[in-house]
Amino acid sequence: MQELKYAVIGNPVEHSLSPTIHSLFAKQFNLNLSYKPIKLQIDSFNQELLYLFKTNRLHGCNITAPFKVKAFEFVDELTERAQIAKSVNTIKKLNCGRLLGDNTDGFGLTNDLINKHIELTNKNILLVGSGGASRGIIFPLLMQGVKKISIVNRTEHKARELAKEFTPYGEVESLSLNNLQVVNSDIVINGTSATFSQDNFILSSSLKFTKNFTGYDLNYNEKKSDFICWSEQMKACENYNGFGMLVEQAALSFQLWFNQTPNTKAIFDHFRIFKSYSHFLI
Repeated sequence: MQELKYAVIGNPVEHSLSPTIHSLFAKQFNLNLSYKPIKLQIDSFNQELLYLFKTNRLHGCNITAPFKVKAFEFVDELTERAQIAKSVNTIKKLNCGRLLGDNTDGFGLTNDLINKHIELTNKNILLVGSGGASRGIIFPLLMQGVKKISIVNRTEHKARELAKEFTPYGEVESLSLNNLQVVNSDIVINGTSATFSQDNFILSSSLKFTKNFTGYDLNYNEKKSDFICWSEQMKACENYNGFGMLVEQAALSFQLWFNQTPNTKAIFDHFRIFKSYSHFLI
């Protein structure tokens, strides 16, 4: 049986649960899958990744921080959702040798929110951060009927640029972090990598919320992130980590590679520990 060579590419990447998740998916279909974490250097990402594909050391891969925007520029072809996001988290080597880039992050997130019975239609979302993780989720959220997405970022002009880019698809605005005092949001999503950098979460603990809100961190690990601690302090009605998104986006990547839809419930049963808080960037 041919060995199928896949990986998750990032820096850092040692923490990733993707190898375990994809190995469990592969067992469902009796596939001989090799899936490993590979750390690439930021300055030589293109050269190193091209070498892995050209020498048949990879048939496909997932891309994690900080390479999702670099991967968008690296691939030969793009799916529609990756083109809109301008961010790639999944690469597939086609039979012709060309590399196809996709972004399964956003639809992984919306699938997880739907699984958790979190209503999205006509809801207001506050999105914190304007990097590759945030890029991947805006369009899928709008496609679920979200009323408005407000973006805040430590570097304000990046939030403005991102909001402007997505306004053709729905109501997206940027807010000034310095002037943010009252929040009218149903869901607050953390798309920053504060967990990696050890920074404190960028939103103030003096914010006033006009309604109950749900907190969702795109990160996962075995302890509470700064965002979850902040969200609890703000009296969020519910708080979730990004493990569900990780599993659901992985399932969509697997489907792209092998044209098979894995059973994600089996993964949640396997990782019962992640029913508590967990955080690291996917």
